[in-house]
Formats: sequence, structure tokens, C-alpha cells
Amino acid sequence: MCIVRNIDKEVEKAIESAVITNDDQEEDIAITAAVSVIPPPTTYDITSTTTIADLSLQCQLEHILQRLKILENDNSKLRQENMKLREENLKLLQELKNSK
Repeated sequence: MCIVRNIDKEVEKAIESAVITNDDQEEDIAITAAVSVIPPPTTYDITSTTTIADLSLQCQLEHILQRLKILENDNSKLRQENMKLREENLKLLQELKNSK
């Protein structure tokens, strides 16, 4: 019974911290979803308390990876745009040199 109570307290803490400390709604949803899929604990399942932390960390890592992919995509687009602008600058410089 003690293990079940500890798990319930950990779930409550995880939900409260997700709602209170995270301004980003996606993080709140992700952490709440991770907590909601935790299987019901058994009296012999001591690893359930670590499972909550593991799921929370895994969910946060997945969210970070998603953000990194978005940033990589944005970075790639900015690089392409930067290359185009460099080419335009080189053309304009060449035209300026030719006109002198």
C-alpha cells in the first residue's frame, strides 16, 4: 500500500509541476499525457516510482528533439537564403566593378 501511495503522490507532483512551472502548453500536454499512460502500480512493483520519472524525462527529451528538428529546419532555410543573398551581393559587386 505504501508504494501505491508514493506513486499517487509522485503522479500528483508531476501533474502539479507540469501545470504550475511550464508556461508552454505543449509541455504541459506532453507531461500530462506521459503521466496518464502509466500502468496501474502493483504492490510488488517498486520500479513504478522510477517509471514516472523516466516517462517524464523521456517526454521532455522528445519535446526537446522536436524543437531541435524545427530549429534545424529553420537554420537550413536561413542558410539557403543567406547563400542566395551572397550570390546577389557578388553579382552586384561585379556589376559595380564593371561599371567603373
